[in-house]
Amino acid sequence: MGITTFLNGGMGHFDHLCAIAIDKLKVKHPDIRQLLIKPYQTLKVPDEALFDDAGLFALDWYIAHIGPRRAIPKRNEYMIQNASAAICYVHHRSSGAYKTYQLAKGNGLTIIDIPIGGE
Repeated sequence: MGITTFLNGGMGHFDHLCAIAIDKLKVKHPDIRQLLIKPYQTLKVPDEALFDDAGLFALDWYIAHIGPRRAIPKRNEYMIQNASAAICYVHHRSSGAYKTYQLAKGNGLTIIDIPIGGE
């Protein structure tokens, strides 16, 4: 698809699996970059070495204003607004991942949907 920059939220098992997969792709495609977009500074990521760069979604004063729980959906909105495609794995319609998936669809992104259990 010609995509060379991947944004990753760094939260949860699926994000970690994506980071590993993209890192492996870099062997054949050295022009690929993977960026970690943290919702707040204190986020701990299993292996930050998988990323070419890490950035904060927002400054500390903004996080203090909206609160750390709201920082995650706001960070997801930021990633959607700065993407052309999304790799999605959603297994609960009540999850934040589902809300982000819906936002990506609504913004016209190309969706690469990973089905649950190979469905």
